[in-house]
Amino acid sequence: MNQHYLPQLYLNNFTATDDPKRQGPYLWVFRNARWGQQTPKGTASAPNFYAFNDANGNVDHRVDDFFQSLETNFAPVIARLALSPPDVLSDDDRYWLSLLIVSMRLRVPGYIDSFAKGIEQCYKQVHWLQYQQFKENPDSFDRAKEWLRTDKKLDLPEMTVEDLHPDKYTVVVPNAYVVTTSLNQLTKLAELISQMNWSLYSIDSPGFITSDYPVVSITPGATNRLFGGGWGDPGVEVTFPLTSKLGLLCCWKEGPRFALRRPTIEQLRTMNLRTIDSATDSMIISPAKVFP
Repeated sequence: MNQHYLPQLYLNNFTATDDPKRQGPYLWVFRNARWGQQTPKGTASAPNFYAFNDANGNVDHRVDDFFQSLETNFAPVIARLALSPPDVLSDDDRYWLSLLIVSMRLRVPGYIDSFAKGIEQCYKQVHWLQYQQFKENPDSFDRAKEWLRTDKKLDLPEMTVEDLHPDKYTVVVPNAYVVTTSLNQLTKLAELISQMNWSLYSIDSPGFITSDYPVVSITPGATNRLFGGGWGDPGVEVTFPLTSKLGLLCCWKEGPRFALRRPTIEQLRTMNLRTIDSATDSMIISPAKVFP
């Protein structure tokens, strides 16, 4: 089952029109140092990307089902904004857009891989400490084996301490585990985003691009980018290309809670460059075969 980490309803807002011979909607996708035409259905997806096996060994798609249920609420909001960008944003629209921003940050490969590496390193460190403890105190290892035999009915008479060396094991963190863990913070992070001041940048012709990591947070001028860009940072700027004609900027700077603006060329360029810089698989999605 093919599962999208960028929803098709989102990708449909970046389709191109510069090839009249092309049948059906398509995107210009820059990847592996070249441009290519792709359909929204065939872009930013992977087989069973969010799937996992349940206790009975059956494939469970509930994570993807959850995202699809959210998308049914996002779709009319995005469609309405694209048709007529508003001067005032309703509380309902702000709520759903906040959930959209957070979910689009948590569901993409770049975020998932980074989170999974942190979990992997943690498990390996714990495993290493346990291995060292058993190596220095063989009696504790024997007691652990006896506990497994009596309490867990797992008899491992041939196992030695060296069988537990961390280099002999690989930690695999399923995408579904990362996503479900992160989704526990969905409403909390959405509330944080909703409290920021929003600027919706609107342009007449397609000019915003997106990528496989579309929600970018950065603190301009920060000397340490690794720890900059936290959503609670007073100077943070969160950018999100909503469509090829609409770009959203969220920040804590003084100003109106919501404003519809015309971006300058420099503002448009800056947002696009941040989107490009954050792409994790060199995947740039554009409404035209140009490098912005």
